[in-house]
Amino acid sequence: MKLTHKLLPAVMAAAFVPAMFAATPVMAAKDAGEGHDYRTFHTSGSIDYGKIGDSYTSDLVMYLAGNQFMVMEELIKDFQSKNKDIKTVYVETIPPGQILKKQILKQGKINGQKTSQTPDLFASVKIAHLKKLKKKGKMTEGMIYVHNKLELMVAKGNPKKIMGPKDLGRDDLIQSHPNPKLKVSSNSTALKC
Repeated sequence: MKLTHKLLPAVMAAAFVPAMFAATPVMAAKDAGEGHDYRTFHTSGSIDYGKIGDSYTSDLVMYLAGNQFMVMEELIKDFQSKNKDIKTVYVETIPPGQILKKQILKQGKINGQKTSQTPDLFASVKIAHLKKLKKKGKMTEGMIYVHNKLELMVAKGNPKKIMGPKDLGRDDLIQSHPNPKLKVSSNSTALKC
């Protein structure tokens, strides 16, 4: 690993916690598309797309949950402006289960190119992933860097009087949920409940 254990908390604090609050629909629309899940950011401001080999050579290599892809450009630019020694940052934003099973635990390929099995940082939404890596000796340090507080979004004034999870089973409500087989950030399924 290229980063020391002393630098990892700084990366997490400086980069990812603000990202949870920075996402906007405009950013998501601009980033969406084939190949944009594999990006190399340069201090010059240029971004290379789909250069999987950069997962071996970049100064910082991060494999992240797909729902973080929309904030990466702004976030990495800010991070690099504060960390001048990090000239290139390779970021992969795909489902963490796929990263774990098909890239870290065994040699994986993306678009026919081998990808590094040893990112500097792997962020997953499941603590079980981290425990598995620790057990297999593939991880030296782990931490929880953010907790989500789930909230229900309702129409202005709450006209359907939704008071909690029990109300979600009512026939008069329409729910929208992420499709668990696809990226949470870019694909949703609306269900009539």
